[in-house]
Amino acid sequence: MTARRAPTRVAIVRPAALLLAGCVLGVIALSAATAGRAHASPPDPARSLDAPRVESGARVPPAPPEYLVEDGGWVRFAYHPAARERVRALAARADGIRAELLAELGPGVLDLSAPVEVRVALLPTELSRLVPAEVRAPVDVLALWDRRLVVLSLASALGGDPPDPEVALRHALAHLALDDALAGKAAPLWFAEGHAVQFGGDRAVERASAIGVAALRGRLVPLAAIGAALPADPGLAAGSIEGAEAADLVRFASSARLRGLAARVRAGESFDRAIEGAFSMDLVEIGRAWREDAVRRYALVPTVTGLGLIFGAAAALLAARRRRLLEALASPATRAALRGEVIEVRLRTPRARRIADDADDPGERLQGPRPPDPGVPKVEHEGQWHTLH
Repeated sequence: MTARRAPTRVAIVRPAALLLAGCVLGVIALSAATAGRAHASPPDPARSLDAPRVESGARVPPAPPEYLVEDGGWVRFAYHPAARERVRALAARADGIRAELLAELGPGVLDLSAPVEVRVALLPTELSRLVPAEVRAPVDVLALWDRRLVVLSLASALGGDPPDPEVALRHALAHLALDDALAGKAAPLWFAEGHAVQFGGDRAVERASAIGVAALRGRLVPLAAIGAALPADPGLAAGSIEGAEAADLVRFASSARLRGLAARVRAGESFDRAIEGAFSMDLVEIGRAWREDAVRRYALVPTVTGLGLIFGAAAALLAARRRRLLEALASPATRAALRGEVIEVRLRTPRARRIADDADDPGERLQGPRPPDPGVPKVEHEGQWHTLH
């Protein structure tokens, strides 16, 4: 009988080691792939969802073959045939919008050497055919600076009221122009989105009202807290007090300061140092100066104006009443009475009313005072007639 040899330690350990090594390598590879996807897919928190940065390898699909094209030199419109009239209106305004951005941010923005393509879709479902596959955002307009591409939908992606095409175009071009002015260098989310909202004119009346109410209640958000509280979603940002304040801070900066800020950032300064240099004050002083301006502009001035209108209306009513009284005093009868002159007062004879058909005295059949003799000035008081002297 032959005895079976026991397996050696090497024969047992080697397959286990190979299996373990394979598992480790698999986990490492999976982690690397997951990390790569996680790095590529999430949006940059420093950028608005409607102005993301696109990876260098991302491919922009060609415009659908049914789209029409209208070339305006620095801008080229590609659009669905059903949107022709609205696109023509946008194309007529495009040069004016570019001129405004040049005046605000200085030369070098929306340069003719780097034309912008604007693709206009009828429905949000078409947007996936117009942008790189890596770009997915629930917005009505997208501005891709590194692809010189603007994509907008004439219908809302969230099912609300349709966006104003000109407001959407101004908003998107403001994003591209600011990136041009900063030479692609990063700007804080609050400033980039605030500039686009302010230039686009998004919800201007609502923003002014929100700032005015917050100013009256003492609830304006400090400048240092705006950036941390502002949502990256442009829809949420536009409806927040932080979004309204960010847009108004850009309005407060003025064109001269914006041009100085852009030049400093292009020269290599950090954004905070550049904005302090453009304002010639630190961030705390900038926030304080803006707050005072906002309180005066959106709270004090409307309040004083409203009170002035109320008091003006009351004064007008009093003046009208005084004018009527003066006209009454200016009548001949009133002047004569004030001088004590005797005037003839002719009273309408009251109409007699029959009270009894079977009265013995015919005079008792009528109720009411007897008419006085004609031609003699008399007045009646408590049933008695009196002759005027």
